[in-house]
Amino acid sequence: MSGNPQYHITHRMVPLICQALVAAPEDEIVWLEGLRMLANPKLKQALTLTSSIWLPLLLRGLEVTKPVPVIVSALKLLDHVSEILEPMKSCLVKPLRALGREKQYEELEELVWVIEKLELTVWNSDKEVIGRPRNLRTAPNSQANTPLPAGLSLQPAQKEQHPLLAEILAHNLPPKSRTVQQAWCQTLLSSAHDNPNIWLHNLYQATLESSNVPELVIASKLGPLIHEELFQTAFMKCYVQLESDQAFKNIVDNTLVSILSDASVNQEILIVLLELLAFFHKDKREFSSSVHEAAKACALNHFNGALNQPVPGVVLWYVEQNAENFPVQENIGNLVETNIRRVVGSAGYDAAWSTLLWLENDWQVEPEPLWITQLSHWQQALDAQTKLDQGQEGTSFSSFNTRMICYHALGAYQQGHELAQTLFEGLDDNERRNTAHWATAAAWHMGDFEAMADYLAFHPKGTSKSLYKAIIDVHNGQYASAFHHISKAQSLSYDEVQVQLDVGPQVAHRSLAKTELLVELQEVIQYKSQPEMRDNIISTWKTRFKKSHADPNTWLKRLELWTLAIPPAMTMHLQSCFIDCAKLCESAGMHQAAQSMLKKITPEIPPLGCKVEYTRFRFEWKKAYQDQDQSRMYEILNKLVKHTQDYLQHIGIDQEALERQGLGLQPLSVMANRTRLEHQILSRRYYRIAEWTAALQGASWASDDQSQVLNYTSLASKLDDDWYAACFSLAERSLSIFEMNEFSRSDSVAVSSYIVPALRGLFLAARTKENPEFVIKALLRLVTLWFRFGESTAVLVEVENQLSLTPVEPWLSAIPQLIARLGTPHKDLQYTLINLLKSISSQYPHAVIWPLLTATQTSKVEHQETARVIMSFICTMPDGIRLVDQAELVGKELIRTSASLMEKWRGIIEKIIPRDDLMQTAWHKVPSMWEHDIQYLRAIETPDEEQFVQLFGDQLLQIDKSLKRYKSNRQMSLVNFAYQELYKLYGDLDAQINQWKQPGSKLHLASTAPRLLSLRDCVLTVPGQYDPHLKLDDQAFIDSFAPIVDILSSKQLPRKLVIRSYTADYTFLLKGKYQPF
Repeated sequence: MSGNPQYHITHRMVPLICQALVAAPEDEIVWLEGLRMLANPKLKQALTLTSSIWLPLLLRGLEVTKPVPVIVSALKLLDHVSEILEPMKSCLVKPLRALGREKQYEELEELVWVIEKLELTVWNSDKEVIGRPRNLRTAPNSQANTPLPAGLSLQPAQKEQHPLLAEILAHNLPPKSRTVQQAWCQTLLSSAHDNPNIWLHNLYQATLESSNVPELVIASKLGPLIHEELFQTAFMKCYVQLESDQAFKNIVDNTLVSILSDASVNQEILIVLLELLAFFHKDKREFSSSVHEAAKACALNHFNGALNQPVPGVVLWYVEQNAENFPVQENIGNLVETNIRRVVGSAGYDAAWSTLLWLENDWQVEPEPLWITQLSHWQQALDAQTKLDQGQEGTSFSSFNTRMICYHALGAYQQGHELAQTLFEGLDDNERRNTAHWATAAAWHMGDFEAMADYLAFHPKGTSKSLYKAIIDVHNGQYASAFHHISKAQSLSYDEVQVQLDVGPQVAHRSLAKTELLVELQEVIQYKSQPEMRDNIISTWKTRFKKSHADPNTWLKRLELWTLAIPPAMTMHLQSCFIDCAKLCESAGMHQAAQSMLKKITPEIPPLGCKVEYTRFRFEWKKAYQDQDQSRMYEILNKLVKHTQDYLQHIGIDQEALERQGLGLQPLSVMANRTRLEHQILSRRYYRIAEWTAALQGASWASDDQSQVLNYTSLASKLDDDWYAACFSLAERSLSIFEMNEFSRSDSVAVSSYIVPALRGLFLAARTKENPEFVIKALLRLVTLWFRFGESTAVLVEVENQLSLTPVEPWLSAIPQLIARLGTPHKDLQYTLINLLKSISSQYPHAVIWPLLTATQTSKVEHQETARVIMSFICTMPDGIRLVDQAELVGKELIRTSASLMEKWRGIIEKIIPRDDLMQTAWHKVPSMWEHDIQYLRAIETPDEEQFVQLFGDQLLQIDKSLKRYKSNRQMSLVNFAYQELYKLYGDLDAQINQWKQPGSKLHLASTAPRLLSLRDCVLTVPGQYDPHLKLDDQAFIDSFAPIVDILSSKQLPRKLVIRSYTADYTFLLKGKYQPF
C-alpha cells in the first residue's frame, strides 16, 4: 500500500464520495460537497472508469424533489461529464424533462446549457422547446459565433470547462485548519476509556483535517466510512509534519505506548492502532522502537482466548512477524493457535495445518490434541490424546472434552456414552455445561433417554436443547409438550442461522440442518398418531433424503429420528437410506457409525442375497485391504462367494451354467425371464468377486489361463448392462490382458477375445445414464481403441453393430475427436466414421458444423475432402444449404480477421529470408511456393486488403517477376535485388504491425471483414453455445458482430471479437498464426 495521497485520490475517491452520498441521502451539505468534488478535473479519468457507480447518484441529484442548490450542482457535474455520458444520454432524458416542466427550473442557465450540449429535446411547462432548436445549435467543433448563456464563455475544445482544482479546493477548504498538535491534543492524547466509537471518530476527523493535504481535508467532511479508509494515509502525513517538533513527537509515541499497553482499552481501538503500525511498517516508515515493542506485546498478549474464538487478521500478522524473527518453539506454537483461531473465522485452514506440521516435523513437538480437533482431523486428534494420556493417572477435563468431541464427530457414540457415564458426574458445573451437548447426543444415539435427560439439565440454552427436549417428549408420547419445544427450537434456529451466516457457510449449514430435523420430528409425531399418513411420510422422507446435503452427522441424526417412529429392521422401505448413510460414514472414516447403521437394519434372519450383509462384506474387505491382511481378505472373499452361491441356489439358477456363459458375446440364456432386481443383485456380487480376486492374485491375474477375473467381470456387465462400473471395468480388464501379455494387433484371436469385448464394454458404458464426465471418459477410450484396432474385421463388425444400438446424443461430447480422425487411410474405417457423423448431423447439425468447418481449413487434403462429404450431406437437409453457406462465410471472415494480409506476408518473407548464407534459400523455388498468395493480390475482397495492395502490391509483384527470371537464367543480380527488396519490405511490414501493439489498437470490421456486418437471418449458433437439451428456438443464434475488434498487445496480436445473440453477448479471442507454404 502506498502512502502517497494522490494514489488514494485517483483510485479511491470516487467510490468513497459515492459511499458518503448513499449514506446521507437527505443531507444537503454532504451532497453539495460530494457533487462538487466529483466535478474535480483531476477525477475525470476515474469518472470514465466508474460511471456505473456515480451515474445513479447523479440521476438522484437531478430529481425535482432535491433542493435547488443540489440540482444546480448536479447539472454542473452533468456538464462536466457530458462527453462520458454521450453513449448513454438517453437515460438523462426523463429527469431533464421532469426538471423542464417545473417553472422554477425551465429558465435555469445550467439546465439550458446541459440540454444544448447533449443535443436533447426538452419542453417547458408551456410545451415550448428549451434552448435553441437543435438545427441551430453549434456543432462540437464548430467556430460559429452563437451567443452563449450569460456568465459562460466559449472555451477551446482541449481545455476543461470548470475551474482548476486549486480553485475548487480553495472554495471548499475551511478558512483555517487545526495544526497536528492542536488536533491530537484534543483527540489522541485524550482518554480512550470513555466512549471508544466517539474517540475513534474524533481521531479520524481531526487527523484528516490536520493532514495539510487539501483533498484529505475536504474528505474529512464526508462521514466516518471515508475517515476509516483514509485514516492511515492521513496519520502518516501528520506524523511526518512532527519531524520539526521532536518533543511533541515523543509525547505522541509515549501516548501510543500507553494505549497499547493498557489492557482495559477497548479492543476496537487497539486493532485500529495495530493496523496503523502495520501500515507504517509495510510502507517502510518507522515509529520508535518502544511503540513497535508495545504493539507486538499488545498483539501477543491482549487478544488471548479460546481456540474457538476468532482473532483479528492484524494480530496474525504480528504473530507471524514474531515467529519469523524469533523461530523458537513457543512462538511457533503461538502461530499455530492464532492460525487455528483464524480458521474459526472461515479463513486460514491451510496456514494453520502447515504451521502445525512445521512445529511437529522441525521442532519434534507433539501437537496439542485440541489443535488437531479444531482442524477437524478427528482420528488423529484422538490418537494424539491417547498418546498424551499414557502414563498419566486419571483423566483430565481437557482429555475428556477432546475425546467426547472426537467420538461425536466420528460417530463413535457408544464409546462417547460409556466415557460420559464414567466421568460426567465428577465434573464441576462449568465443565458439565461445556460437554453436555456431546454427552446428550451420545446418549440419544445409544437409546438411553434417562441419561439423555440428566445430561440435558446442564445443556446451554438454544436450538439444540429444545430439539433434544422434543425428542425425549416424542419418545415418551408427550406430543403436546413436544410441539411446544419444536416451536421454540424453530424460533431460535432462524436467529441462529442469521448470526452464523457471517461466520461461514459450513457453520450455518449445521444450524440449517437442525430446522430440517425439527420438520421431520413433527412428521414423526404424525406417523405415530395418524396411521393413514404413514406411506406418504415414508415416501417424503426417502425423497428428501436423496436430495439433501450429504453430511454424515446430519444423516445420522435424521435416521435416528426416524427410529422414533418405526424400527429400521421392521421395514424395507427405508433400508436403502440407512445403507447409503452407512456408506457415507465409511467413506468419511466413521467406521463405528457405519457398522452401527448396518446393525440397526440387519434382520433377525437375513434373507438370501441380503443387501445389508453384502454391504458389511464390502466394509470388512476395505479394512482388511488397508491392513494388507491376506488371510482375512481370503476369508471375506470366500464369504462373498458362499453368499452368492446361496442366492443362486435360492432363485434356482445353475451356477456352473451361468459362469460358463460369462466370456464371449452370447447373451445369458440361463437368466432369461428373471427380474431386473435379480440381475442387479448378481451383477454387484460378481463384480466384487472379480475385483477382490484380482487384488489377491496381484499382477498374475492377467496371465490366468482360466481368465477367472475377466469371466466374473464380463458376467457382471452382462447381468446389468446399464451399470457403468461393470461395463467400464470389462473394457479395462480386457485391454489389460491384451497389453500385459503383449499380444500383437495382427493376432486376430487375441483381438477377438479381448479387444472386441473391451469395445463392447465401452459402448455399454457410454449408453448408461451415468454422470456425463464418466460417459465422456468411456467415449474417449472407445474412440482411441476403435481407431487403433479398426483394421480388424472383427472390430469393424462389432463397432457397426454397437453403433446401431447406441443413440446419437452421447457422441456429441466426442465430436472433435471423431472429426480429428476423418483423414484415416483405412477406407472401411473411414466409411463407418462418415456414417456415424452423418447420423449425428441428421439430428444435431448445429453441433457438428463448427468442428467440420475447422476440418475443412486443415492442410490435409484427405481430411478436407471427407469433411466436405459430411457438409454436403448437411446441405440435403432443410435449411442445410443456408447453414453451410453461412458457416463457410463466417469461418472465412473470422480467419481474415484473425490474420491480416500484412501479417501473412510478414510470415512468408520471414520464412524465405536466409539467416546465414544468401544461397541458403532455394530462390528458384520461391515463385511456385508463394504462387497462391501472389494470385490473391489480384483478387482482393476487402478495403484493408486493397490498402495493402496499394502500399506493397507492386513491390511484391516486381520481386516475384525477378525471381521467375532468375529461375530461367540464374543471374545472381536478380537474387541480390530480391533479397534487398524482401529485407526492406519485411522491415516496413514489421514496423506497421508493431504499431498495433500500442494499447487501444482496434480493427473495424467494415474494412477488415465487411461481410460479417452484412450477415442477416443467421441460422448459425454462437460457437460453443449449442445445447442439445434446449429447443432449437431457444438456442443462442448469431444476431450480429460488434463492429469494433480490439487488438491485444501480446506477441501474436490476438483479436477480441464480440458475437451478439438474442440472449447475450459472447467474447472470443482470435489467434491467427499464419503457416506459410
